[in-house]
Amino acid sequence: YGIDDYDKVIISIQKLFSIEGKTHEGEIKIKTKNNQIRTWDFSSSSLEVLSDGRKSVLSVATDVTERRKLEKKLTRLSFHDELTGLYNRRFYETEIARLNTKRNYPLTLLMGDVNGLKIINDSFGHLIGDNLLKTTANVFKNACRTDDIIVRLGGDEFLIVLPSTNLKQAENLADRIKNKLQTHKIEGIGISISFGYASLTLENQSIERVFIAAENAMYQNKLLESPSIRGFALDIILNTIFEIDPKTKIHSENVATYATQIAVAMKLPQTQIMEIKTAALLHDIGKIATPVSILNKTGKLTDEEYEEVKKHSERGYRILSSGPNMENIAIYCLHHHEYYDGNGYPNKLSKEEIPMQSRIISIADSYDAMVSKRSYKKSLTKQEAIEEIKRCSGTQFDPVIADIFIKKVLLKSKN
Repeated sequence: YGIDDYDKVIISIQKLFSIEGKTHEGEIKIKTKNNQIRTWDFSSSSLEVLSDGRKSVLSVATDVTERRKLEKKLTRLSFHDELTGLYNRRFYETEIARLNTKRNYPLTLLMGDVNGLKIINDSFGHLIGDNLLKTTANVFKNACRTDDIIVRLGGDEFLIVLPSTNLKQAENLADRIKNKLQTHKIEGIGISISFGYASLTLENQSIERVFIAAENAMYQNKLLESPSIRGFALDIILNTIFEIDPKTKIHSENVATYATQIAVAMKLPQTQIMEIKTAALLHDIGKIATPVSILNKTGKLTDEEYEEVKKHSERGYRILSSGPNMENIAIYCLHHHEYYDGNGYPNKLSKEEIPMQSRIISIADSYDAMVSKRSYKKSLTKQEAIEEIKRCSGTQFDPVIADIFIKKVLLKSKN
């Protein structure tokens, strides 16, 4: 490949006749007739002296082009995250020792955690989640300096190693990244991230302690932001469902209203009332994974379609349990289709085995379904719905809650 390598080959051939034993000349790049660049590895060995005094040498050339490409790829993969192209944790652990020198102080670690990724993966699929991570990585690349090292630690966590950067500068970078992320959406889904940072300023400090300090700061900020994070992720899912099926929005708001009225009539603590209201609003969130053709069907569902719809309570549980501080809400939504007599789904719980909050949502959900107009059924009047609740009291519905709902909510009795 080029005159220099050609000369190198000629010189190497001439040297072969002076060798004793075996030798390895190394690798030489050669351009073929069709202009391909190939890498050859040469090894030689001296043989016997011929009868006329000439020396014989065996030289073996092996084409190692593909092997070197594979080795280069494996080396890259060993230090890079395959999804985002960023450096990985192994590279960070190798490189941080080199960077940990006085001339780089303050050496700051800026750690970020993408909010709601698990919920988004569970709701919209991993392809959307992967695209979200790749977009986040690109924003990081555009916001950082050439000397900054951007690492995907794994899952939803990123780390930026910032040489000669103080905490205020790190905070400014975090704010720039957050602002940039707000301008990006993946299939209508926004991107949110929580940051934490810490600096190494003295030679006797431990970089491991700085890493832990940055991680703790990140989790602390995530905890402080958790209500808004939770709302951010769930709003995305709810809005998607409501766009697919606008009737679900009206239904969810109605159920939340009825469930709240029941909880107030039962004189439950304010914290429980708020939990019930939230769970009632989210009780159909699992429908995000229900085929649109079923959600928008105008006629009556087939048995197979109904079985698919029934999965929404378990899907909703998985989505909600992914969020911070959502364990109770997830459980209430999981069981809102259980029957008081044990013939409901998904777990066939009965009576007090069913959380009280789920029993409240169940009756509120059913009442709104009764009085709402559907393309496949006629809506009931308020009185007809009351009679249906009475008929199902003790079988589908908790009789005590049913009685309170009828007397203190629907009929607004003062007794």
